[in-house]
Amino acid sequence: MSYATYREDMTITADETTMTAPAATAAVTAPPRIAEHKRLLLTRPTHFDVVYSINPWMHTDVPVDRALAMRQWEALAETFTRLGHEVEVCEGVPGLPD
Repeated sequence: MSYATYREDMTITADETTMTAPAATAAVTAPPRIAEHKRLLLTRPTHFDVVYSINPWMHTDVPVDRALAMRQWEALAETFTRLGHEVEVCEGVPGLPD
């Protein structure tokens, strides 16, 4: 299986500076993936909140939908379990980041 075949050259332009470099001419092939059992520690988003912003996707002025966060977390945990991984849950503490 080939990830991609690249053009012979590529040009990158940023802030009025142009760089030209030869790109790979051969296809890149990924090694076969082997399923491995993982033991995962997850924390429910019971106390999830956005109280500071460290990236463009965090908005302190937008209310957090905790019900949606919990549904998404449950779907993630269920997916890991369905894929054969062991999921352990660590309860969160209010006020602790990330």
